[in-house]
Formats: sequence, structure tokens, C-alpha cells
Amino acid sequence: MWRRFRGSGHYAYRKDDPGSAAVAIATDPLLFPGLGTVNDPVTQTFSGAAGLQRQAGPFSALAEINGERQVHGDATLTDGRTVSQDDLDYTRYGARLRGGYSISPVLTPFAEIEYSRRVMDVRPDPAGIDRNAVRYALRLGTAFDRGEKLSGEIALGYVHEDIADATLGDIGGLSVAGALNWSPRRETDVSAGLSTSTTTSGSAGVSGALVYAANLGITHRARADLELNGGLNVEYDDVVGAAEDEITVGGTLGATWWFNRFAGLTGRVSHERTFSDDPAEESSSTNAFVGVRLQR
Repeated sequence: MWRRFRGSGHYAYRKDDPGSAAVAIATDPLLFPGLGTVNDPVTQTFSGAAGLQRQAGPFSALAEINGERQVHGDATLTDGRTVSQDDLDYTRYGARLRGGYSISPVLTPFAEIEYSRRVMDVRPDPAGIDRNAVRYALRLGTAFDRGEKLSGEIALGYVHEDIADATLGDIGGLSVAGALNWSPRRETDVSAGLSTSTTTSGSAGVSGALVYAANLGITHRARADLELNGGLNVEYDDVVGAAEDEITVGGTLGATWWFNRFAGLTGRVSHERTFSDDPAEESSSTNAFVGVRLQR
């Protein structure tokens, strides 16, 4: 029998087209003809999770709490004014429970349930819509472990988001989740992931989207103090309430120069392009990042 604490944190930075209800009202072509936006505001996402994992013979269990905070930058109009997009800002908090049973040293089938609440900073939004929501999911899957060379898990299920405002349709559909860790050779690691999530919207009549994402990454330690990495990602947004589905593809190249075993200087360059059924929603961006990486 053993107990193990596990935790994780993540930060994401991206630029996107203005999409808040406040911007839509401020640039209404009937009221303000010819007025538009001139920038791609920054969207920042902070997320984290902490849980306790327990193993007792063939039985395993996981209890986890998680949270997410998303903040959107201001939009700049063609007349020089700025419009806050805080009606898109939200905090999400939730919990996940998993139970599994090892049928062999390699395979551990499991079932898990997930529950979360999204609380918008501004409700109702400037258009009078309450976008608070409750999300729940049920998944069945299996974890596999072939030692240091190969491990991961795959799960299928259903996810549903119930939006508070009755004028908006709920978001729901197939939920896919997975992770793979593979070490094909010494000093080289390959990782892959699948995830399903939901996102909100500021457009009138649009509930948000069911988001399917996949990623592939590779890390290679070229020297004792130099680590190289690269990655590819694909995201499909199944929009509810509008025929504006989107596909986003991107790539990343980076490196970390380690000062010692615990700290290093890291940098990366990424490029991302979004394709949409609505040509006005298509975009392309390139970003660079430099920071410090810490590990134990």
C-alpha cells in the first residue's frame, strides 16, 4: 500500500482576435459603420491541479482538485479607444475522481468522473447573457506501463456543459483523453497527448465550443547542459451556435541551457495558424519566449 501526492501547473499565452460582447457592441456596423479593431489582444491562462493517489494491492484511486483562470487583454479600436474584454474573463474550479484495478503488471483499466464550475467575472455580460456554467464528464479507459521505455493511458467518455442562460444551447459530446511517454533511445523522450475541453464565447447566440486537442513533443539532451525540444499541436473547435468551426495548427522549437541540476535558461519560438469556416476568424501568429526553468 502506498500514497503519493501529485501536482501540476501550466501557463499559456496566446494572441487572438477580439471576441467579447463588449467589443461586438462597440463595433456594431449599424451603430458605428466603419469602426473595427486593430490588435490581437493577449489571452493568458493559468491552471493547476493537486491530488492524492493511493494504491492498495490491485486497486488504485485518485482524488484531485483543479482550477483555471483565464484573462483577456483589451481591444484597441480604429478610432484609438480601448475596450475591456473582462466579460470573457473567468475562473473555473473542479474535482476529479478515478478508480482503477490492475488486471496485469501492464494494464490498469479505470473509470473516472469530473465536475467543475465556471464563474464569469462579469455576469451578465454587456449583451445581457449569463455565461456561468457547470461541466461534468464520465470516462472509461486503461493505463499501461511497460517500464521506463513506454507508458501512458487512453480514455473515452462523454462531457457536458450546462450554461446558466436558457437562451444558449448546452455544449456536449464525445470526450477523448490520452497520454503517451516513450523513450526510443537514451537521452531522447517522446510525448503525445489528447484532450477534450470546453470554451466560452462572447458572440451573440454562440454558446462556445467543444475543443479537441492533440500534441506531439520530442526532447533530446544533446549535452549534459543542453536540452533541445520541439513540438506539434492541432486543435479543433466544434462551435455550438454558429457555423464557424475552427482548426488551429502550430509548431514549437526550443532549448534549455542548464546552469546546474536545478535551474536553467530556456527559450522557444512558436508559430500558430487558425483556419475557420468564417474567413474573418482566420489568423496567424509567431511568438518567442525566454525564461528560467526550475526542477528538483
